[in-house]
Amino acid sequence: MEDNIKNLIKNIKDNGCKFISFEYTNAQEEKARYTLQTGFDYLETVKKSLLELETESADDQTTFQAIEALKESFTKTINNQQDKYTKEGMYHSFEFNGETIKGLKIDMQSGKIYLNGLVQSKTILKEGKEKKRSISKNPVIARKNEIKKSLPVSKFREFKIDINSLSKAKINGQTITF
Repeated sequence: MEDNIKNLIKNIKDNGCKFISFEYTNAQEEKARYTLQTGFDYLETVKKSLLELETESADDQTTFQAIEALKESFTKTINNQQDKYTKEGMYHSFEFNGETIKGLKIDMQSGKIYLNGLVQSKTILKEGKEKKRSISKNPVIARKNEIKKSLPVSKFREFKIDINSLSKAKINGQTITF
């Protein structure tokens, strides 16, 4: 296992990784192939989303309130004032040979490795169990969620990597076998 981790990290570091393709099975047992853009700046993605919201127009009061709530949330994130962030201090940057590897982080409590990035594509290979989704009865929250889906920040995903089940990945088009 340790060799797999070192091999993955070395390839990400050496290739200045921008795109990673891998198969991932989630908690609902859905298996999908993802292509993920890594090495990006999350705050820049939030800023782009905020900029897009600045040009959004509201046809009704619900949409207006939803846009304003998103603007407020994104501004708090940019200014590091987000009071609803529940993972403060949980993750640390992942370093390899003294160099921080963008897109990888480690949960200091569990020791698990997380890969994050912007989803460029997803191909479902095996359908999973239906996930019960709670749909807000609050129309402002429902509209806010709908608007957020159209923004760059909606592509952000975090994957818990089980390095034991990772047999291969593509990094910038090069297949790496573990």
